[in-house]
Amino acid sequence: MAQDLSGLYISQSFQNLVQRSASGAFNVLATATGTEFIPISASYAISASKAQSVVSASYAVSSSRAVSASRADSALSASYAVTASFAENATVNNLQEVLTAGNSASIGFTVTGSSIISGSLRVQKKLISGEFNNTSTSIGPVAIIGGENNTIDGSTQYGIIAGATRGTIESADATGILAGFRNTARGTYNAIVGGTLNTIDNGGSVRKGNVIIGGNSNLIPATVSGSVIIGGQNITASRDNEVTVPALDVKNRAIVSGSAIISSSAQLLNDYSVESIGNARVIKNVAGQNATLVIQDDAQNSFTEGPTLQFSGSKVGLLKSDGQTNVRFEMGRDFEWTIGSGGLAQFNITKEAQSSGDFKIEDKGSRSARYIHENQNETGSIRFANPTKDVGVAIRMDDNKMALQMYSGSAFVPIIQRASGSKQVNLYDSTSSTGSSAQVLTSNANGGIEWAAGGGGGAAFPYTGSAQITGSLSVTGSTTIEGKVNIQSGANSGSANTTGLKDFLTVGYNNNNNTINGTIIGANNTVNGENSSIFGGDSVTINSSYNSSMGAFNSTIDNTADASAMLGGYQNTLGGVRSALVGGRNNDIQASSDFGAIVGGFQNTIATGVTASAIIGGKNIVASKSNTAYVNGLEVTSLGANITGSIIGSGNIRAGQQAAAFASDSIELGSATVPVQYGNIIIHGSNTRDLGNKYNGFQIQAVGGNTIQFANSAFTGLGNDVHLFSMGANSVGRTDSIKLWSSGSGADLNLSTDVVIQSGNKLTMSGSIELANSTGSVGQVIGVDASGKAKWETASGGGGGITSFQLSPRTSSYTQATAPGCDYVFQTASIAGGTFAVGDILEIRSMLEQTGGSGTTYLTFNVYQGNVAPGAGYPGGSGDLPLAQSQNSADGKLYVNKTLYINSATETSVWNTGNPNDTAYNAVAGGDPIQNLNIDWTQDQTFYYGACIDNAGHTLKNYGGIIRKLNG
Repeated sequence: MAQDLSGLYISQSFQNLVQRSASGAFNVLATATGTEFIPISASYAISASKAQSVVSASYAVSSSRAVSASRADSALSASYAVTASFAENATVNNLQEVLTAGNSASIGFTVTGSSIISGSLRVQKKLISGEFNNTSTSIGPVAIIGGENNTIDGSTQYGIIAGATRGTIESADATGILAGFRNTARGTYNAIVGGTLNTIDNGGSVRKGNVIIGGNSNLIPATVSGSVIIGGQNITASRDNEVTVPALDVKNRAIVSGSAIISSSAQLLNDYSVESIGNARVIKNVAGQNATLVIQDDAQNSFTEGPTLQFSGSKVGLLKSDGQTNVRFEMGRDFEWTIGSGGLAQFNITKEAQSSGDFKIEDKGSRSARYIHENQNETGSIRFANPTKDVGVAIRMDDNKMALQMYSGSAFVPIIQRASGSKQVNLYDSTSSTGSSAQVLTSNANGGIEWAAGGGGGAAFPYTGSAQITGSLSVTGSTTIEGKVNIQSGANSGSANTTGLKDFLTVGYNNNNNTINGTIIGANNTVNGENSSIFGGDSVTINSSYNSSMGAFNSTIDNTADASAMLGGYQNTLGGVRSALVGGRNNDIQASSDFGAIVGGFQNTIATGVTASAIIGGKNIVASKSNTAYVNGLEVTSLGANITGSIIGSGNIRAGQQAAAFASDSIELGSATVPVQYGNIIIHGSNTRDLGNKYNGFQIQAVGGNTIQFANSAFTGLGNDVHLFSMGANSVGRTDSIKLWSSGSGADLNLSTDVVIQSGNKLTMSGSIELANSTGSVGQVIGVDASGKAKWETASGGGGGITSFQLSPRTSSYTQATAPGCDYVFQTASIAGGTFAVGDILEIRSMLEQTGGSGTTYLTFNVYQGNVAPGAGYPGGSGDLPLAQSQNSADGKLYVNKTLYINSATETSVWNTGNPNDTAYNAVAGGDPIQNLNIDWTQDQTFYYGACIDNAGHTLKNYGGIIRKLNG
């Protein structure tokens, strides 16, 4: 049975129970009775100079060395003994009284194992648990629990960092960081819970009570107090005593007792609600974007249920704006007000007196437009008046009467009146009289109306004098009017007509005058455009304003026309602006054309978008060009035709067909005073479409004499561009300015004029050259005889002909951006077949420079059997053979010098084609440096230089290149 040690001195309790073993070993303890046991070991002992308070624990603190104290005044009380592997320096001096519950003790100790404290543990001023590079220089109470690299600086009191990684508390009082990464808290009574890179700043001032919960890189600055940021990223609090949330999902109910500011959007889903006790605001300060409160309900499908904004509680619900803000209601569809369903209701629209403001109710067109006003308890009125002027009109129910009245300064003067319960209508004249029996209305000296005695027993007609009719006048019989008639509103004569709106004139049968200031004279015509007129004709329709038709039949002026006219014609359509259509049938001036005209003809059209073009007569002509006159045939009978533009047609242009004898008719381009600098007579032919027989020629035919002609003719189907150029029979020695003639299409072309081929041009032939009655043979060259005439002769050694060719263009300079591409030809030289022959020794020379290098550039000098031009890609194939190549990424200069030996018709030898120069080899290893190429020099060859600039920095410059024959 365990012994109760409470209240005993150490000598009576602990030392009585646990002694050093009789053997003297430090790692074995024994009781007072000699029983030995091996205690739980730990690394170091717990030392204290003085034990003043009782340390109570369920399990002992273990160490490798014994509790060492110079003075043990009070006993340690524990459920289990303090064990140690060794007992060293355990001297006890001047023991204090036994520590009892509630007493304090200044004992410093290190716990390296685990401890379970069943009672309470109080640590004054500072606690660091699970430390890992944590730092605290605090004077006051500080706690760091867990985490990594945490800091509480020296001026901080009552701070705590729990579980945070690299968190910092600076210059704070009662401030804490709980978990998170690299958070910093400053100021008084602030806290950061979780999150990353969040900061509460104080900037030297006292800002209190801020909290950041979670999020990333959020900031509460030094100017803010009492605010909270929950979650989000890069949020900066800007006001005191507010909560900032990037998005808030309220599952049940939210009640706001102050104000709520939503800077983006808020949604209330399902049956959830939000309540604001105070004010609620929707703020979005972004130019061009509206701050919008959206109430959405997608579940309803009727005209009585839907999203609702409801007012409750007070006597009145208000929709208000401040004095500087206007209010607009914009409804995409129906807009209804239903008032009074809840009981007593009033409906008022009141606009305060303001001379600079307008009041408008405008209906621009409705399926049904009605104003219904039912007065239940009193008479009502509709009033339009200006209280400062003698203008305005009103419909009123006063004194048991319905009246149309005019407001006259301060009172209403009746115009038309009907007493309640009566069908009689009274008309008031200028004297406010309603007239009497047999009186008629007449005009007075001031132009007003008055009731006056009528003639003929009260009959108004026959009437002699003048009459002004401001309304309409319908005459069922005949009317004879002598003098002029001034019709101010409109006139209709005929039958089955539909009259216009105002100031119209309709004469004839079955006409529809549906506009203002419209005029129709004829039958079955329709005017739908203002200020448009139809004079005569039948079945004509005008659908736009400021147009007219005269004498047309079954034709239309479309709604795209403006200030246009039709004169006669049948089944024509006019849609152009400021255009005219005269006569003809099925002609059409289409919409978006202007300033055009069609005169006569059949099925002619001026196309959309054409400006200032005309069609005169003809059939199926389509005008598709602006500023052009179209005509099938044009015959000018006198005075001639002066054409300043072009003549374009598919037929013949003939002049002087009716000329008299010795006439001087001509076709002239320009004049002596205004010459033509670039005049031509051009005949366009086609060698792709017209592959059969064709003949386009320019001829001067002399009657009874020779014909001078320049013709494009093809009787073989090959489409030769120039097959015949003749100037009649000629002979050498004539003084013609052009000594070029042929006796026929199959005869020789004779030339008796010097021919000069200018620099940069060339003469290319695919046939042979005949010199001194000989076309020469392979290997011969052109020489001269004793008289200086050219002849074919045998060359001495190797081939003959031109012995050197220079690359063209002379030089080149490219970057990756300016080159035509990668692996493209830059410069070329054409070598005719037979120029070089077996036995010739050729040399290639060139010089290049690379600058600004940032990658590799690949260049080559090749010979290609065939033709290739600068700017083309490498031709490739078996006939494309390299002679000298180089690839380099460094800046520098390159000299190209290669020698070619033509050994046979199929063998041309050259030093290694991968090198730009001939290189000496003392010993050959790994292959023969001499390469034999199959180049057929009897065929046309192209010597070319090209490259691939495979980097953006390089500039590749070629100073020129040449291929030449060394022998001969």
